[in-house]
Amino acid sequence: MATFKIVMIYIATILICYLIGAIPNGLILGKVFKHVDIREQGSHSTGGTNAGRILGAKFGVITIVLDALKIVIPFWLMKLILGNINGFENHATNLQYIALMIACLAHCYSVYIGFKGGKAVATFLGCLFATNYILLIAFVVIFAIVLLISKYVSLSSMISSLCTALLAFILFMTSSTHSIFGTWPGLESSILLVIAITFNSLLLIVRHKENIKRLINKTESKVKWLK
Repeated sequence: MATFKIVMIYIATILICYLIGAIPNGLILGKVFKHVDIREQGSHSTGGTNAGRILGAKFGVITIVLDALKIVIPFWLMKLILGNINGFENHATNLQYIALMIACLAHCYSVYIGFKGGKAVATFLGCLFATNYILLIAFVVIFAIVLLISKYVSLSSMISSLCTALLAFILFMTSSTHSIFGTWPGLESSILLVIAITFNSLLLIVRHKENIKRLINKTESKVKWLK
Protein backbone atom coordinates (compact mmCIF):
# COMPACT_ATOMS: atom_id res chain seq x y z
CA MET A 1 0.00 0.00 0.00
CA ALA A 2 1.28 3.47 -0.90
CA THR A 3 2.76 5.51 1.94
CA PHE A 4 0.37 8.40 1.26
CA LYS A 5 -2.68 6.13 1.70
CA ILE A 6 -1.28 4.70 4.91
CA VAL A 7 -0.70 8.19 6.33
CA MET A 8 -4.21 9.27 5.32
CA ILE A 9 -5.74 6.22 7.00
CA TYR A 10 -3.78 6.94 10.18
CA ILE A 11 -4.92 10.57 10.23
CA ALA A 12 -8.56 9.70 9.46
CA THR A 13 -8.82 6.95 12.06
CA ILE A 14 -7.10 9.02 14.76
CA LEU A 15 -9.56 11.84 14.06
CA ILE A 16 -12.53 9.46 14.25
CA CYS A 17 -11.27 8.00 17.54
CA TYR A 18 -10.87 11.48 18.96
CA LEU A 19 -14.36 12.59 17.94
CA ILE A 20 -15.89 9.47 19.48
CA GLY A 21 -13.87 9.76 22.69
CA ALA A 22 -14.71 13.46 23.02
CA ILE A 23 -18.48 12.88 23.34
CA PRO A 24 -19.43 14.31 26.79
CA ASN A 25 -21.98 11.70 27.85
CA GLY A 26 -22.48 13.05 31.38
CA LEU A 27 -23.18 16.53 30.07
CA ILE A 28 -25.62 15.23 27.45
CA LEU A 29 -27.51 13.06 29.95
CA GLY A 30 -27.76 15.95 32.40
CA LYS A 31 -29.15 18.38 29.85
CA VAL A 32 -31.54 15.92 28.19
CA PHE A 33 -33.03 14.26 31.27
CA LYS A 34 -32.47 16.71 34.14
CA HIS A 35 -32.00 20.03 32.32
CA VAL A 36 -28.80 20.52 34.32
CA ASP A 37 -25.28 21.41 33.24
CA ILE A 38 -23.13 19.20 35.48
CA ARG A 39 -20.10 21.37 34.67
CA GLU A 40 -21.61 24.05 36.91
CA GLN A 41 -21.82 21.88 40.02
CA GLY A 42 -19.73 19.48 42.08
CA SER A 43 -16.26 18.91 40.67
CA HIS A 44 -17.33 20.50 37.35
CA SER A 45 -16.23 17.32 35.56
CA THR A 46 -18.38 15.64 32.89
CA GLY A 47 -17.36 12.17 34.08
CA GLY A 48 -19.36 9.47 35.84
CA THR A 49 -18.49 10.41 39.43
CA ASN A 50 -19.73 13.98 39.08
CA ALA A 51 -22.71 12.83 37.00
CA GLY A 52 -23.67 10.47 39.81
CA ARG A 53 -23.21 13.23 42.37
CA ILE A 54 -25.42 15.69 40.47
CA LEU A 55 -27.85 13.50 38.54
CA GLY A 56 -28.13 10.48 40.81
CA ALA A 57 -26.55 7.03 40.97
CA LYS A 58 -28.43 5.66 37.96
CA PHE A 59 -27.17 8.35 35.63
CA GLY A 60 -23.71 8.07 37.14
CA VAL A 61 -23.55 4.38 36.24
CA ILE A 62 -24.92 5.03 32.75
CA THR A 63 -22.30 7.73 32.21
CA ILE A 64 -19.50 5.41 33.32
CA VAL A 65 -20.69 2.66 30.95
CA LEU A 66 -21.02 5.04 28.00
CA ASP A 67 -17.63 6.61 28.70
CA ALA A 68 -16.02 3.17 28.86
CA LEU A 69 -17.62 2.25 25.53
CA LYS A 70 -15.98 5.32 23.97
CA ILE A 71 -12.73 3.38 24.33
CA VAL A 72 -13.98 -0.12 23.58
CA ILE A 73 -15.76 0.80 20.34
CA PRO A 74 -12.84 2.59 18.60
CA PHE A 75 -10.46 -0.17 19.71
CA TRP A 76 -12.45 -2.94 18.04
CA LEU A 77 -13.50 -0.82 15.06
CA MET A 78 -9.83 -0.68 14.10
CA LYS A 79 -9.72 -4.48 14.14
CA LEU A 80 -12.99 -5.05 12.29
CA ILE A 81 -12.56 -2.40 9.60
CA LEU A 82 -8.85 -1.87 9.08
CA GLY A 83 -7.84 -5.44 9.89
CA ASN A 84 -9.54 -6.63 6.68
CA ILE A 85 -7.49 -4.40 4.39
CA ASN A 86 -4.86 -6.48 2.61
CA GLY A 87 -1.36 -5.50 3.67
CA PHE A 88 -2.61 -3.24 6.46
CA GLU A 89 -2.93 -5.79 9.27
CA ASN A 90 0.09 -4.61 11.25
CA HIS A 91 -0.94 -0.97 10.92
CA ALA A 92 -4.46 -1.90 12.08
CA THR A 93 -3.01 -3.41 15.25
CA ASN A 94 -0.92 -0.30 15.88
CA LEU A 95 -3.98 1.89 15.41
CA GLN A 96 -5.91 -0.18 17.92
CA TYR A 97 -3.45 0.74 20.64
CA ILE A 98 -3.27 4.33 19.45
CA ALA A 99 -7.08 4.41 19.67
CA LEU A 100 -6.86 3.51 23.37
CA MET A 101 -4.79 6.63 24.02
CA ILE A 102 -6.50 9.05 21.63
CA ALA A 103 -10.03 8.26 22.80
CA CYS A 104 -9.01 8.58 26.46
CA LEU A 105 -7.24 11.87 25.76
CA ALA A 106 -10.34 13.12 23.92
CA HIS A 107 -12.53 12.24 26.90
CA CYS A 108 -10.39 14.46 29.11
CA TYR A 109 -9.95 17.28 26.58
CA SER A 110 -13.10 17.33 24.49
CA VAL A 111 -13.28 19.65 21.51
CA TYR A 112 -17.06 19.81 21.99
CA ILE A 113 -16.80 21.58 25.36
CA GLY A 114 -13.74 23.79 25.14
CA PHE A 115 -11.16 21.02 25.66
CA LYS A 116 -12.44 20.11 29.09
CA GLY A 117 -13.95 16.81 30.19
CA GLY A 118 -13.74 13.88 32.57
CA LYS A 119 -10.94 12.50 34.73
CA ALA A 120 -10.21 9.33 32.74
CA VAL A 121 -11.40 6.75 35.28
CA ALA A 122 -14.20 5.29 33.15
CA THR A 123 -12.06 5.45 30.03
CA PHE A 124 -9.25 3.64 31.87
CA LEU A 125 -11.76 0.94 32.72
CA GLY A 126 -12.77 0.82 29.06
CA CYS A 127 -9.13 0.46 28.06
CA LEU A 128 -8.74 -2.59 30.32
CA PHE A 129 -12.09 -4.09 29.33
CA ALA A 130 -11.14 -3.87 25.66
CA THR A 131 -7.77 -5.49 26.13
CA ASN A 132 -7.11 -7.69 29.15
CA TYR A 133 -9.56 -9.05 31.71
CA ILE A 134 -6.77 -9.98 34.15
CA LEU A 135 -5.74 -6.33 34.39
CA LEU A 136 -9.39 -5.27 34.60
CA ILE A 137 -9.99 -7.56 37.58
CA ALA A 138 -6.79 -6.33 39.23
CA PHE A 139 -7.86 -2.70 38.82
CA VAL A 140 -11.32 -3.33 40.29
CA VAL A 141 -9.98 -5.32 43.25
CA ILE A 142 -7.26 -2.77 44.12
CA PHE A 143 -9.74 0.10 43.70
CA ALA A 144 -12.23 -1.57 46.05
CA ILE A 145 -9.59 -2.30 48.71
CA VAL A 146 -8.15 1.23 48.69
CA LEU A 147 -11.65 2.74 48.70
CA LEU A 148 -12.72 0.67 51.71
CA ILE A 149 -9.59 1.73 53.59
CA SER A 150 -9.33 5.38 52.58
CA LYS A 151 -12.92 6.30 51.60
CA TYR A 152 -11.43 8.45 48.77
CA VAL A 153 -12.55 7.70 45.20
CA SER A 154 -9.79 9.88 43.75
CA LEU A 155 -7.01 8.17 45.71
CA SER A 156 -8.42 4.75 44.87
CA SER A 157 -8.51 5.62 41.17
CA MET A 158 -4.92 6.84 41.08
CA ILE A 159 -3.39 4.01 43.11
CA SER A 160 -5.28 1.27 41.25
CA SER A 161 -4.39 2.71 37.82
CA LEU A 162 -0.70 2.93 38.73
CA CYS A 163 -0.68 -0.60 40.12
CA THR A 164 -2.41 -1.86 36.99
CA ALA A 165 0.15 -0.18 34.74
CA LEU A 166 2.95 -1.72 36.80
CA LEU A 167 1.28 -5.14 36.63
CA ALA A 168 0.92 -4.79 32.85
CA PHE A 169 4.66 -4.18 32.56
CA ILE A 170 5.51 -7.12 34.85
CA LEU A 171 3.23 -9.48 32.93
CA PHE A 172 4.70 -8.38 29.63
CA MET A 173 8.27 -8.89 30.83
CA THR A 174 7.60 -12.31 32.35
CA SER A 175 5.05 -13.77 29.93
CA SER A 176 5.19 -15.45 26.54
CA THR A 177 3.29 -14.16 23.51
CA HIS A 178 0.40 -16.54 24.12
CA SER A 179 0.15 -16.03 27.86
CA ILE A 180 -2.59 -14.40 29.89
CA PHE A 181 -1.16 -10.99 29.05
CA GLY A 182 -2.33 -11.20 25.43
CA THR A 183 -5.36 -9.07 24.57
CA TRP A 184 -8.63 -10.86 24.02
CA PRO A 185 -9.71 -12.08 21.59
CA GLY A 186 -7.41 -12.28 18.58
CA LEU A 187 -4.47 -10.05 19.52
CA GLU A 188 -0.98 -10.97 20.65
CA SER A 189 0.84 -9.42 23.56
CA SER A 190 2.54 -6.15 22.67
CA ILE A 191 4.66 -3.50 24.32
CA LEU A 192 2.16 -1.08 22.77
CA LEU A 193 -0.44 -2.33 25.23
CA VAL A 194 1.89 -1.52 28.14
CA ILE A 195 2.50 1.93 26.66
CA ALA A 196 -1.23 2.58 26.16
CA ILE A 197 -2.15 1.51 29.70
CA THR A 198 0.72 3.50 31.22
CA PHE A 199 -0.22 6.59 29.18
CA ASN A 200 -3.84 6.40 30.31
CA SER A 201 -2.79 5.86 33.92
CA LEU A 202 -0.56 8.95 33.88
CA LEU A 203 -3.33 10.93 32.17
CA LEU A 204 -5.73 9.86 34.94
CA ILE A 205 -3.31 11.14 37.57
CA VAL A 206 -2.78 14.45 35.76
CA ARG A 207 -6.54 14.93 35.61
CA HIS A 208 -6.69 14.45 39.39
CA LYS A 209 -4.18 17.19 40.22
CA GLU A 210 -6.80 19.23 42.09
CA ASN A 211 -7.80 16.12 44.04
CA ILE A 212 -4.14 15.57 44.94
CA LYS A 213 -3.97 19.10 46.35
CA ARG A 214 -7.09 18.49 48.41
CA LEU A 215 -5.76 15.14 49.63
CA ILE A 216 -2.57 16.85 50.80
CA ASN A 217 -4.60 19.59 52.51
CA LYS A 218 -7.00 16.97 53.92
CA THR A 219 -9.99 18.71 52.35
CA GLU A 220 -10.89 15.99 49.84
CA SER A 221 -14.45 14.66 50.20
CA LYS A 222 -14.88 11.08 51.33
CA VAL A 223 -17.49 8.65 50.05
CA LYS A 224 -20.44 9.25 52.37
CA TRP A 225 -22.02 5.80 52.13
CA LEU A 226 -18.76 4.22 53.41
CA LYS A 227 -18.59 6.39 56.54
